[in-house]
Amino acid sequence: ALWESNDEGKTWNKSADITTNSSKNNSYARRPVNATKEFYSFWADGDAEKISRVHLYFTDESCRKVWVLPYDMNNDFEKPVRLK
Repeated sequence: ALWESNDEGKTWNKSADITTNSSKNNSYARRPVNATKEFYSFWADGDAEKISRVHLYFTDESCRKVWVLPYDMNNDFEKPVRLK
């Protein structure tokens, strides 16, 4: 879920669901420094019980679009895969 605070963390409001039915644990979504509408939040997944592959995800401000970075990066720049 994406949680937002307008009072420096005193209270929080859930603004969107980002992931659903994930088979792995997801870290909390973080807002990048100088976030933009196209790159608004990012997070990772993984298995807390054992060593596992970790994938990096990001979403736009609306949280209606989600991308994952390729696990294997063969070049300096790789195109993310859109999931929704």
